[in-house]
Amino acid sequence: MSQYALSLPLPVIFADGNYHVSAPNKDAQQWLETWPNWPAHALYLQGAAASGKSHLGHIWMRKSKAKLVEAASLTKGDVAAMGNHSWLVENL
Repeated sequence: MSQYALSLPLPVIFADGNYHVSAPNKDAQQWLETWPNWPAHALYLQGAAASGKSHLGHIWMRKSKAKLVEAASLTKGDVAAMGNHSWLVENL
């Protein structure tokens, strides 16, 4: 399912102002706004394809100065190097 009604070659822009908060994603958006005061050290976003998980993640990544990594490319060395840094792990 595409987020766009027309099949146009549009660039992906994960800007704060481009994210539309609606009933299905309101809780996830509110959790990201509470960072760094989360009750745990991580937050896992789950949802259907094209539901806005990556968009929210990239908004949080800029706010937290996190580093981006694709789950498929993670190695044991990467995990050890994460330390106290914030990471956005895509496609977990």
